Amino acid sequence: MQATKQLSRSARAFFSGTFLSRLTGFGRDLAMAICFGVTPAVAAFMVAFRFANLARRLFGESPLSSSFIPHFETLRAQSEEKALKFFCDFFISMAVVLGALIIPTMWLLPSGEVADLTRLMLPGLFFICLYGLSSAYLQCENRFFISSAAPIAFNAIWIFAVLTFRYDAKAMTHLSVAVVVAFALQWLVSFIPIIKNLSWQLVKRSRPFSPEVRSVMLPFALGILGVGASQINSALDALFARYACLEGPGYLWYAIRLQQLPLVLFGMAWSTALLPALSKEKTLGLLQYAIEKCALFLIPVSFALIPCAAAGVNLLFGHGGFTQEATIQTTLCLWGYGFGLFPSALVMMLAAFAFSQKNYRTPSLAAALSVAINLCLNSLLVFGLKWGALSIAIATSVSQIFNAYYLVRVYKPFDEILTKKILKISLYSLVAAAIAVFLYPDPIFRSVEFPRTVGSQLLNLLYPFGCYAISFALLMRYIPKRLLSK
Repeated sequence: MQATKQLSRSARAFFSGTFLSRLTGFGRDLAMAICFGVTPAVAAFMVAFRFANLARRLFGESPLSSSFIPHFETLRAQSEEKALKFFCDFFISMAVVLGALIIPTMWLLPSGEVADLTRLMLPGLFFICLYGLSSAYLQCENRFFISSAAPIAFNAIWIFAVLTFRYDAKAMTHLSVAVVVAFALQWLVSFIPIIKNLSWQLVKRSRPFSPEVRSVMLPFALGILGVGASQINSALDALFARYACLEGPGYLWYAIRLQQLPLVLFGMAWSTALLPALSKEKTLGLLQYAIEKCALFLIPVSFALIPCAAAGVNLLFGHGGFTQEATIQTTLCLWGYGFGLFPSALVMMLAAFAFSQKNYRTPSLAAALSVAINLCLNSLLVFGLKWGALSIAIATSVSQIFNAYYLVRVYKPFDEILTKKILKISLYSLVAAAIAVFLYPDPIFRSVEFPRTVGSQLLNLLYPFGCYAISFALLMRYIPKRLLSK
């Protein structure tokens, strides 16, 4: 009971910080949409940003936390000093590796619009990967708010740069430089609270690639293998989208930003809180508790996208240079991403459970297989069926469903009670979505123009959302439970 309470507190803290950072992230995307729209130049910047972020995904996020946190907790059970020494050794080792990777890559990149922008962003990866290590340490200290709120600083710098260079012919170049400054500030915000725990004597005794660091290199490498396959595939998604249409990466960018909001607020919040908790108390009950909480929110959100996505995209981005066609194409991509929302969260939580048991092989294998499925589907849908940018969103969701299915088969987290709860939520969500579409079909279902004034856009969203929310609430309250238990 105490463990689930602590897990809930950690998830709420992460949720709060992430909500604030995503709010500023929305401001950043809104500024981009209004000031630059979806043009080939902006699409090139977004492709470069995804490529530059590849190292961040490989070294600064899941592989790092999945290898660092369990070993850190093991050492802390022996001695606080040993754990802090491990953190310092890991920090120095990462700095050496990142420097050895970033500097040659900057020289080796060829010339070209996307490559030049990528080269400008690369130095920022030194800071953002170290931010990942600082976040992992703070999570071990149950300080989830600071680690999740630090991106506010990143978004603030980005917004300032957009507003400053909106009329500049070289806006994307200046924006790429601003990204480096933003990454550095984000790391600094997360590192300042850690400094007081580090003594000068401890720092002096630290050295790169110490025995403790080498002991987690294999788990780290396996984590990179799994996440690396997924992130390389994500980078290739941008190229598939670019081939489908020049504006394709832009449509996907705005769609995935909206899809990631609930995924990060709930899926990542629970999976991030799970890893330190499971590293201390390895019980299936904690995993089931987190899955149930995620399902209660993410499944209804997935189905709510059917009646509400177009109106939401139009309200948030349908201004300035963001055209009617951009609204339609972004909505289609958001629908494609939407049905993979809960499976993506499930993958995060099951991977955290595996990492807590120091099992890195299974999530890596599942990720590699899902990447192969993603690539095959992208090739079929983009080159064969020519479904445009929507192809990438559909392929991503299908591959995540497979990934979740593979991990569920291995760990079997669903008992009869949890399965019935998820089926009930899914059924009620589907019925509520159908009712909302029937009562108030959005302009995308009627092939008419979207409203462009804020008041009309807001009403266009509130009607279907109200129909969906009321229908779902009534179904949850009044449909007899025994109908589903037969």
